[in-house]
Amino acid sequence: MIEALWSVVFNRVGNHGPLNHGAGVVVFETERIFGGDSRYFYTGNYSISNGVATAMLTSTHYAGLRESIIGPDEITTFQLTGKIEQQRIAVSGHVVGRPNVMVMATLTRRAELP
Repeated sequence: MIEALWSVVFNRVGNHGPLNHGAGVVVFETERIFGGDSRYFYTGNYSISNGVATAMLTSTHYAGLRESIIGPDEITTFQLTGKIEQQRIAVSGHVVGRPNVMVMATLTRRAELP
């Protein structure tokens, strides 16, 4: 159900709504996540229970300026949870080790895997 290519838009959440944002693509495949954008690549794993996805996603800098949604970190791990819909997944969570740094992401299904 979730195994596909998805586009993703990330937002850091502040007291007055979304702050910084970023965008990229991810592939969900056999409980693993792979993806990236022009500066960071993403790896992680996910599980699904009762229509809810839970993921641990690590973003690692590889090129250009270190400008992520949370600042100039080289490596950041996010813990995210959200309800799965057919063409969309909205998740929220936080940076691991920094529970006060909240993030949201919206994923849109773009292509099926072969």
